[in-house]
Amino acid sequence: MVARPNIGPGAMYPLAVHKAVAAAERHAHPLGSRLAPRRHGLRPRLLAAVIPSNATLAFAAERQVVGRKRERSEMTTSAGRCRLCKNERPLRESHVLPHFVYRWLASSSPGRFRASVSPNRRIQDGPKMPWLCDDCEQRFSDAERPFAETIFAPLHSDESDGSPVSYASWGHYFAVSVSWRSLFWFVETAPSSHLKPSDQKRVEEALSTWGNYLLGERDDVGRFPQHAMPCGSPSSAPGAHPFISRYFERTCQIDVIASRESCVVYSKMARLLVFGILRMDKPGEWRGSRMHLLRGTFGGAKTYHLPAWMPSYWNTQAASYEAALGSLSTRQKEKIAQLKSSTDPDVLAKSGAFRAFRSDYELFGDVVFADEPSPTRQG
Repeated sequence: MVARPNIGPGAMYPLAVHKAVAAAERHAHPLGSRLAPRRHGLRPRLLAAVIPSNATLAFAAERQVVGRKRERSEMTTSAGRCRLCKNERPLRESHVLPHFVYRWLASSSPGRFRASVSPNRRIQDGPKMPWLCDDCEQRFSDAERPFAETIFAPLHSDESDGSPVSYASWGHYFAVSVSWRSLFWFVETAPSSHLKPSDQKRVEEALSTWGNYLLGERDDVGRFPQHAMPCGSPSSAPGAHPFISRYFERTCQIDVIASRESCVVYSKMARLLVFGILRMDKPGEWRGSRMHLLRGTFGGAKTYHLPAWMPSYWNTQAASYEAALGSLSTRQKEKIAQLKSSTDPDVLAKSGAFRAFRSDYELFGDVVFADEPSPTRQG
C-alpha cells in the first residue's frame, strides 16, 4: 500500500499519493469488489472532460492514443530571442509543462487530450511554445530526466510503496524551471487583472530571479521559493466535490492564484503539484513541502500544511471539471459512448482514468454519473 501524506490544519480532507488498490482486488473482477457489473446497470463510464477556469491551462486525458508515433525531437522554428538567455538564436518548440507528464497521461488512459479552450477538439499533446534555444532547452532537459525517473515515475506507479525519494540540486532546479515556464505562459496568454499592482511587480521580479538562477547567474531564488507535494484520490472526502479524484489524478493545470495572504504560481502535473511562491505573508501556512536547493526528500509519510483556501480552490476546479462535461457536443458524447462499448472491460478497469472514476464512485456513489453540472455540489 502507498503511504498517504497528511494535509495539516485548514484542509478539508487528506490526500493519497494515489488511490492504492490491492492487486487481488484489481484483478478479481474488472470492475473491482465495490463495482459489481450489474449493480444499477453500471458499466465503466470513462468521461472525457476538460477543466475550463479563469487564467488556467488544463487538460484531461481520458482516451488512449491509438497507434503511437515514435517520439521526435522538438521542432526548431525560425530564429528569435530566447526567453531565458535573451540571445538571438534558432528557437525550439518547447513544452510548457514537461512532455513526460502527457506521455504518462496518455499511457494510463484509453485516449487523447481535450483543451479547456476548445473541449470538443481532441489533441495529442500538451502545449508548446517557441521560447528556448537549444542550449537553454538542454538546461531544462538535464533536470527533467532525473526528476522524471526518480520522482515522477514512482509517484505515478502502482507498484510504489510510497517511500520518500531523495533528490539532489536537480530537484529544486526542475521545480524552478516549471514555475518559470508556467509564469511565462501566464504573462503571455492570460489576463492578470485579478492581481493587485504589488503582486504584478512580483511577477516581473520572480521571472528575473528564477531566470538568473536557471542560467547559473545566481545561487538561490531569493524570496521566491519553491514548494512541491504529491496529490491523488482522497481516502475520505467530507465536503469535497464528486469529481475531486478525477481532478487530482487526471489533469494538468497552470494558474496564478492570489489570496489575501499568498500569491503563488500553481503548476499541476497529474499527481504532482509545484508551487512557485510570489508572496507568502504567513510562512507558517506552507510547511512540509519546501524544495531545498542542494538536496532533500520528496513524498513519504509526512504532514503538509497549506493555506486554508487551498481545498476550496481544488473544489472549484473539480466543479469546473463537472461543468465541462456538460459542454461537450452531442457528437463527442456519442464518440465517447462508442469508445466505452468497443473497449475491453479489463483494459478499462486497469486504466488510471477508470480507477480515478472508481475512486469518486466509492466516495460519492451514483452522483458521479451525472451528465450535467450540479451547482449544489460546487464548493
